[in-house]
Amino acid sequence: VAVAVTVMALAFWQHRALSGRYAVPELQPPEDRVLFAGTALACILLVPALLLGLEVAVASSAAALVAVGTTAWRRPEALRPALVPWRLVLFVLGLFLVVGAVGPLGVDEVLREGTGGSLRTAFVAAGGANVVNNLPAYLAVERVVPHDQLLPLLLGVNLGPLITPWGSLATLLWAERCRAKGVQVSWLTYAAAGLLLVPMLLLTTVPLL
Repeated sequence: VAVAVTVMALAFWQHRALSGRYAVPELQPPEDRVLFAGTALACILLVPALLLGLEVAVASSAAALVAVGTTAWRRPEALRPALVPWRLVLFVLGLFLVVGAVGPLGVDEVLREGTGGSLRTAFVAAGGANVVNNLPAYLAVERVVPHDQLLPLLLGVNLGPLITPWGSLATLLWAERCRAKGVQVSWLTYAAAGLLLVPMLLLTTVPLL
């Protein structure tokens, strides 16, 4: 439902840009099939590892080691420190520390009073995601909501961070790649679209739980 609503909204807002035809580029085979297979396998095995209950830090570290090890074997010149988004990593880590520290200072009580029904929980989670990033927002709200509110919480932190650029790590990484490619992003337009889209997403998905 969330995907369908998003596609319909974009089709309506961007109908002029989406008119005409798009020439699909010819599929290019990977230059190094071994490197492609090794890194793809690391990504593919990460999902079942997480679903089987393996700790996130352990599963992601193992996948990263496989990917880095395969790259070091097949294309060592491609490995360089600049590939790691250090600023983003430190930024998100800082947010985790801040959220963890302010919880006992009254934030937990405010969140507990703000949440309640499924829609309220989802909207509070979405608001928190846009303020402090969706990962620390999830941990902050999870501490104060009952178990039956976890699904609305997940919808809020996953569908909600579409207003501020720091709302999710995915958006930060996307913005970093846009900047690297010289693509200019209007954050005002991004925020305006998010303000319209997020309520539509939550109001159409949360009642289906």
